[in-house]
Amino acid sequence: MALKSNHLLFLESLQKGLAKIQEQKPGIIVVWGQCEYFVFKALKAIKTVWQNKTSSPTFSWEGEDLKKHAFLELCEQRNLFESASLHIIKRLKKQAEFSQWLLSLTSTPQNILILSLETDKLAKKFSDAMGALEALIIPCQKPSHDDIHKIALQLLKNRKLNLSPESLKILLQAVTNDLYALENEIERLSLVFTDEKPVTPLQLAPFLHTIPEEQGFRLISLIVEEKHTQAQLFVTDLLHQGESPIGITSLIAWHCRNTLKLMDAARNSGKSNPLRVSYPLLKSYQKYVRSIKPRQMACALVECQSVDASLKSSSLAPEILLSHLLSMLS
Repeated sequence: MALKSNHLLFLESLQKGLAKIQEQKPGIIVVWGQCEYFVFKALKAIKTVWQNKTSSPTFSWEGEDLKKHAFLELCEQRNLFESASLHIIKRLKKQAEFSQWLLSLTSTPQNILILSLETDKLAKKFSDAMGALEALIIPCQKPSHDDIHKIALQLLKNRKLNLSPESLKILLQAVTNDLYALENEIERLSLVFTDEKPVTPLQLAPFLHTIPEEQGFRLISLIVEEKHTQAQLFVTDLLHQGESPIGITSLIAWHCRNTLKLMDAARNSGKSNPLRVSYPLLKSYQKYVRSIKPRQMACALVECQSVDASLKSSSLAPEILLSHLLSMLS
């Protein structure tokens, strides 16, 4: 019997989770894994179903800031005249400590708790606690190349965009398995190519907002080596060469996510190379993360989304937007 793909396991588990949300049934749902895109999509779907089902708000909490007494209140607190409330606990880090809190519960939580963990594995104590509380697990493991191809086909179908097989192959190579970039590119291309004819590679090439690998590596190296003035000048050169400002923004967002991953690994798992980058770049990253704060990097990642939206809808010069974004990394 063939093993199910990570994408299929994610979809099946997510449907079960959404059914529980639809029923407004109290309990715990754990969204965990290394694929940030799947985690993001799961949380977004959960919030959407909840908002469509009830007028009650969604409450969000940062895992690092949550204390035991506050967590226990979330489990027990419930309005006698209303149904269960929804609480999303993001970026949960301390699995061992949290496991003790969970095991101290005398009954199933009276509200719906969504626990979000971007990690490669669950600690045994945490898994045992989840089992004892009959929590629903939504695994968000990294998709295979075949998974990514299927996801791309579904995104194309949703956007009614017809790419030839050769064009799809070029697109997948351009986004280098980054599902965020894949979705953004398909969304944008669907606004460019509106007829039903397959888009050929020749037609596609001028509209791909991606940065050549060598230039992308150079920009990231300048950022992590904290050569801020040179990074600003290099971005200006890239824009003058006709490179896409949206592609540059996507590259900076990739850098922000990788930096946060490395910070998390240094605090918790102790992995030597969680980014799977070259050793020289990794060494630069390790020095870089000691000079910048996680909150600063998280804010820069949020700003990437704002800059991306402005580039698509605002008349502001890309140089100004990207200069401001780079200044947040210094």
